[in-house]
Amino acid sequence: MVPIFRIRPFEPHGRKSRARREKMLRWRNRFKCIRTASVIIVVLVLGHRVASAEPCNISGPQYNLIADTVHWSMAIQSGHSCVRGLRFAKVAVESVKLVSRPQLGRIALQGYGFMYSAGTDVGGKDTFTIIVVGEIGKKSGSSTIQVLVSVIAPPSEVAAPRSVDRPSAPEPILPAPELPAIDNSLSTDAALPPCPIWDWSKGAPPPMRPPFDRAKLYCPPTPFQPVNPPVGCVCREQ
Repeated sequence: MVPIFRIRPFEPHGRKSRARREKMLRWRNRFKCIRTASVIIVVLVLGHRVASAEPCNISGPQYNLIADTVHWSMAIQSGHSCVRGLRFAKVAVESVKLVSRPQLGRIALQGYGFMYSAGTDVGGKDTFTIIVVGEIGKKSGSSTIQVLVSVIAPPSEVAAPRSVDRPSAPEPILPAPELPAIDNSLSTDAALPPCPIWDWSKGAPPPMRPPFDRAKLYCPPTPFQPVNPPVGCVCREQ
């Protein structure tokens, strides 16, 4: 009888090599996940910075990289930020250097550009200077950019004018009604009874207390005339 041999598949590196390859694949997948997460974090951070900044509306000529100096002007609201690039067509920028910093705001170089952030609740003129080194048409050189910033302060809140209560017009004073005149003259009517007689030899009669009743007055002796004669009676000569 001829013996039968089982032929196993050829393994050039054996079981240890296979385990090593599987371990390398696992680590490679982990590195891919870490790299993907890092890219996502960087994109989110940069996106937040770009979203919090605003594009700058800067006016000024283009630099020529021939040791020239150009003047740019920029207007920005107080408390805002803006981003501006320094590249132009056919310009290969090699480096950007900040020469002088602003006084009213902050500036940060970002690649071949800058981000200017104005201070809050401030206004006025600000300035900073940047030097750009690069190449135009295979000719290397540098240019100085002086940026004049106009920081616009927030509008002040103007309080609404308060309504002033005007004093009301005084009420007109009406004249008092006229009272009928009282006739104090003595009545010469003979029908009136004589006034009571006081014996003036005993002295003056007792004083009257308010309320006064002219009907109880006594007539003065002759020849005196009563200032306020009694009412309802007639003084007879005594």
